[in-house]
Amino acid sequence: MTDPTVCKCCGQTLPVIRPFDLDFTRTERQIVNIVQKAGQHGISFERLFDELYGHREDGGPENRNVISVFVAKINKKLALVGKEIRSPVGGGNSAYRIQDLTRAQRASRLSGISKAVGKRHSLFAARNG
Repeated sequence: MTDPTVCKCCGQTLPVIRPFDLDFTRTERQIVNIVQKAGQHGISFERLFDELYGHREDGGPENRNVISVFVAKINKKLALVGKEIRSPVGGGNSAYRIQDLTRAQRASRLSGISKAVGKRHSLFAARNG
């Protein structure tokens, strides 16, 4: 098993990234804040959608899958700090909530996003020798 805090290409130790260091868009930050406030009980898809778009006259985007797209983008960033937003599966009491990733899950997610982080790491390595 590889250490997710060491670069696979050069072996250099990667900087520790804290949640507030992540480069969220405004909407992504809103979603993270809403889900965090919901706590362990989580928040339903409908309530999350209403929190984000309920104030708009048009009621928000017609394609309601936009929430899933945002959550997928957020999870790529949250994987850097060992967290993810669990999406509701099926009906019932399912809810979005932030949960910790296991080491195996984190390693898997990080290997899947290494290309996205690679550019930043290259810049970081170049600046810090």
